[in-house]
Amino acid sequence: NDNDDMMDLSVSRLKSRIQWSVTAPNDAEHGVYVWLDALTNYLTSAGYGSSDTTRLERCWPPKYQIIGKDILRFHAVYWPAFLMGADLALPERVVAHGYWTVDARKMGKSLGNAVSAQGVLQRFGSDRVRYYMLRNSMLGEDRQFSTDELVAQSNADLANTLGNLLSRVCTRRFMAKDE
Repeated sequence: NDNDDMMDLSVSRLKSRIQWSVTAPNDAEHGVYVWLDALTNYLTSAGYGSSDTTRLERCWPPKYQIIGKDILRFHAVYWPAFLMGADLALPERVVAHGYWTVDARKMGKSLGNAVSAQGVLQRFGSDRVRYYMLRNSMLGEDRQFSTDELVAQSNADLANTLGNLLSRVCTRRFMAKDE
């Protein structure tokens, strides 16, 4: 077994050393990482522990776990250790994405710089927003979000370049059978 040489991972710490925890049974000075509880929600949502194993067999293990880069350690170290401890299969791949930033800072409600996804979608439409986001992001890298850039780029790429090509290809004089 390849896992025989691995060290155990303690799921508890002194409460003074971790900000978020669940008080350990019989020891109020120690806390259990909330990640242990949070990550096991993946299993229960996939049907783990249910008498009907159909969903679990269909959903587990996941082919990909797509996560924010700030929680990579929990998904690439702790979560696999928990799964190995339970003798369960690991996800095939963990993919960490970067952040969309505003003014070079991670976008977030608590920072007050969050962009309303619904507002952007209502204003520009899902195809235009999807194109902008896919065109401007690289997996794992942070990327600045700007509605001005969204407008300029989608106008240049979609309306002007592709629109011009479509217009030329579909114009009747190019499609005439007699010429």
